[in-house]
Amino acid sequence: VIRSIFNSQESYTVPNEVVCIKSGVFRHCKLRKITLSHSLEVIPNDCFRDCKYLEEVGMDCPRLEVLGRSCFEGCISLKNISLAKTSLLAVQDNCFHNTGLNQLELPDCVKYMDPSAIPDSCKLIINKTRYSQLLDDFRWRLAAEDS
Repeated sequence: VIRSIFNSQESYTVPNEVVCIKSGVFRHCKLRKITLSHSLEVIPNDCFRDCKYLEEVGMDCPRLEVLGRSCFEGCISLKNISLAKTSLLAVQDNCFHNTGLNQLELPDCVKYMDPSAIPDSCKLIINKTRYSQLLDDFRWRLAAEDS
């Protein structure tokens, strides 16, 4: 029933009381716009996977700390997203894989981002000091994986 609701609407707002969303709940939905709950703390694995019509994600989520594995993978219409108003600490593998993402704005508090999280062509906007540290972490992890 819930999935049919998401497939019959172009936009949806997750109620502010919602702290967590079930993994894969929006998967393959036909939403074009989603506004996430102000109280949301985690976007779980596969949450919006293969939502090929999704163009806009409202992310005024100051408590959001984790983007799960493949949570936006396959969202080919998603071009830009700002996570600047979050408390994001971790971006898991393939989070934005196979998306149309051109630009991603991250908060300074990010501590971990998997190298496969974003497309190579995506422009990252982040504090320069923090960005430098993330690049060093990526280089270290990639070197460790190669050895």
